[in-house]
Amino acid sequence: ILLTVIFLFSITGIGLFIASIATDMFKVAQMSVIIMMPMIFLSGAWTPIYSMHPIIQYLSYLSPLRYYIEGSISIFFRGIPSIDLIPYFIILSILSLGLYIFGFRKIGRLF
Repeated sequence: ILLTVIFLFSITGIGLFIASIATDMFKVAQMSVIIMMPMIFLSGAWTPIYSMHPIIQYLSYLSPLRYYIEGSISIFFRGIPSIDLIPYFIILSILSLGLYIFGFRKIGRLF
């Protein structure tokens, strides 16, 4: 549950950023697809990361969804102990905090 809460902060930050630069709902939908589809492709949800080109593999480190999926798979399928999840929590927390602060500051400039 904690991993999901941390991941939600990153998605909220991305949503705030999109809301701050869009002028209407149609642009929000378009930008959501433009931002979220590469994030999904880079996460390893549809294709394994190890089968991607090495440059794309390095880009996948920027996707918070990658760490959320790897952590979730480790919990549900591998039964990994909590102590081994600390790297996922740390990296996802750093990305989430950065994205949330960026989105919050961006939307705060509008008011």
